[in-house]
Amino acid sequence: MKDYNPNIGRKTLILMGPRFWLYLPLFVTISGILVIVTTRFIAYSYNPEAFSRSLTTISNTAAYDYAAQFFAPSMSVIAFFVMLVWYMGYIATKERITTIKSAQIKTRFYFVNKLVLFFGLSSCVFLILLACVSLKDNNAFHIYFSYGFFITQLISFSLDTTLLLNIRKYLIQKDFKHNLTMDMRPWICVAYIINALIFYFLYLYKGSPLLSSFSFTKFIYIISEYTFVFIGLCYSTAYRSEIKYYINNFFETMVNKK
Repeated sequence: MKDYNPNIGRKTLILMGPRFWLYLPLFVTISGILVIVTTRFIAYSYNPEAFSRSLTTISNTAAYDYAAQFFAPSMSVIAFFVMLVWYMGYIATKERITTIKSAQIKTRFYFVNKLVLFFGLSSCVFLILLACVSLKDNNAFHIYFSYGFFITQLISFSLDTTLLLNIRKYLIQKDFKHNLTMDMRPWICVAYIINALIFYFLYLYKGSPLLSSFSFTKFIYIISEYTFVFIGLCYSTAYRSEIKYYINNFFETMVNKK
């Protein structure tokens, strides 16, 4: 297999500028959370009676008039920026893999890295679809797109974390390993999986006698949906350490060449 060309992706890095890529993950997390909070505020402003009766899910909140008009384009823009984070994370991870000596290991890791990018980009597509098609527009399609989003995001996080942990074993220099031990992606991935299990359990059995009073657990159910999404958005910021290492390494190389 032809080895990775380290120049791939660097033209994009220079074109957009290092500061853009360095702060993009933070922007995704903060702005994504703000979009969800603002959507809820808009929905409450025009429909206070609906919120006085009970808590509402993100999907129900984003289905109200005015809130939907804000949520759809705003979240679609966030999804596009998440795609950029996945792309730069893919390039950064790919270059780190080149430091591994074993050609067989590198080939396998390159393949897994491509899968991470595929499922990461797929989750963004589903996010755009569920944002543009609300529960009010089409209940069934919105649910399907939500399933697609959560499943592909869960797969991308799990594959990426597994790849990260395996890369640690084969890196040549000790400082590389030390740098990766500070990466928060595994912890966020574990938190995401635990939250997913809680959320899916409550969603699956909300009408079952197993939960004697769903009204009692509804608060936990809705809170778990919000934390589910917020934790997912935090994964972008966790990727910042990998991107930062790639940027620093790239510009140090550029300086040495001069």
